[in-house]
Amino acid sequence: MRTPDVICYLADHPYHTLIPKQDLDRMTQINYAFGHIRDAVIHVDHFKHYVQLRENLKDHPHIKVLLSTGGWTADGFSQAMQTEEGRQSMAGSGIELVKSLKLDGLDWDWEYPGVPAGGIHATPQDRDNFTLFLLLMRKKLDELGKQTGKRYLQTVAVGAHGRLTSGYDIPRVIDSLDTVNLMTYDLWGEQTSHVTSLHPSKYTRFSASQSVEAWHKAGVPLEKLLIGGALYYHVFMGVQAEQPGLMAKWTDHTQGWDANDHLDKLLVEGEGLVRTWDEEAKAASWFDGATLVSGDDPQSMREKGKYILEKGLGGIIFWEYNLDRSGKLLAALDEGIKPEQ
Repeated sequence: MRTPDVICYLADHPYHTLIPKQDLDRMTQINYAFGHIRDAVIHVDHFKHYVQLRENLKDHPHIKVLLSTGGWTADGFSQAMQTEEGRQSMAGSGIELVKSLKLDGLDWDWEYPGVPAGGIHATPQDRDNFTLFLLLMRKKLDELGKQTGKRYLQTVAVGAHGRLTSGYDIPRVIDSLDTVNLMTYDLWGEQTSHVTSLHPSKYTRFSASQSVEAWHKAGVPLEKLLIGGALYYHVFMGVQAEQPGLMAKWTDHTQGWDANDHLDKLLVEGEGLVRTWDEEAKAASWFDGATLVSGDDPQSMREKGKYILEKGLGGIIFWEYNLDRSGKLLAALDEGIKPEQ
């Protein structure tokens, strides 16, 4: 059986210089975030801690490092892809970064081709232009590999919902991609819900397993699909509902509570948050009568690990390592993802 990938997205932040050995032993890949696109060129001049990361990894050569370019509200993809000249420029800058940063490949996080989400530029031609770019990039990575004797990876991060598959010509590009990373988190809307549930239930808007089925139906092999885990929480305030506080209206929302510094502290201090486990969704939530917290916890992470093995998926991605400095969620996933002896 192929060992599933455990890919941690890692923002350019000083905390990651302290990644302990036990966490590094559990990772297979780091996607360093984010490269920025300006005038059809990928820029990383804002990075301050990449050299420190490399120092941190010197005793862990098994961990591959990819540069992830894009991210939510990150513009520049659509404009760069519109012409052959722009695509060549982007691809060329990607190859130069692979060489200068000693990368193992490139990850593209365009949110989303053909969709003006987050205020980014979008055109109906995005799908075809991105196809041409991915094929070109694969060719250039392979050419570099012939020189170095190494195979370089190319991956994409995609939205969870099946409707977003229309932005990708899967049959044409799938052979040029090593993994398709499903961002199965941030699944929220006008009512409170589980934001990163594994399966559907009456308390979900969408789920990881539904995302897997949609993208597999679109043509992505299961072994190339990775589901997502969240190392942060969504917090809904002004919720007027009975326990468990799900599928109710809210008045204010925030995200970014990390798995160690916020929720754990509130629970220890006895602020009134009561945990509920949704056995159908394999998801936890916390509610105190007015505030609803949703996100992954150790139990849901173990369940995701088991699902990955049962389904034969490629593995899991996390956003974002710095948000769980305790390492407890990564440890729980490790328990679930290991086949029983």
